[in-house]
Amino acid sequence: MATAINAAKARLRKNEVAIGIGIRLVRNVDIIKVMKAAGFDWLFLDLEHGVMSIETAAEICVAAQDSGIAPIVRVPRSEEHTSELQSH
Repeated sequence: MATAINAAKARLRKNEVAIGIGIRLVRNVDIIKVMKAAGFDWLFLDLEHGVMSIETAAEICVAAQDSGIAPIVRVPRSEEHTSELQSH
């Protein structure tokens, strides 16, 4: 089984700076190309206070992982629309 390497965590363990950014208005995976070119180590998706769908967040997270960028997600509170997704 392949293990994903968290580059941000690895940098922090070596007492190095890990640079990231919060994503709120982006709606597709194209942001990952920009982040990779800019040298970011992690991204933060706020699903609790943002309007991004869980599906879009998942797509961005997969693209980030594939590019070596660690995704961090604040999950929404237990609300009706997210409860329905979890039951499927």
